[in-house]
Amino acid sequence: MENNGVHNEHNDATIGDERHLVMRMSRLGRSTLARVQRRSRSRRSNRSESVFHDNLLPAYRWLLPGWIVEERRMNTGRIYKVLFFYLVGFDHSSNLII
Repeated sequence: MENNGVHNEHNDATIGDERHLVMRMSRLGRSTLARVQRRSRSRRSNRSESVFHDNLLPAYRWLLPGWIVEERRMNTGRIYKVLFFYLVGFDHSSNLII
């Protein structure tokens, strides 16, 4: 998949199709994703693509319900994985790189 001149072999069928990915998430995962997207819209970068996953994906079955991982692929090819979760009663998320 070509994207801004960079060949992308990672998740060809899903990168850039965030809506499709959200539909395959659990209800708690979608809730967390909505909070993350509300807080980060102003910080979006043209230099990266993001794919969000929750514990429905076999590679991330270790995630607790409602936790999501953002896989952010930079145009340089570097991939960052960021874990987001919300604790009941608190309005914050983690930003752990895994």
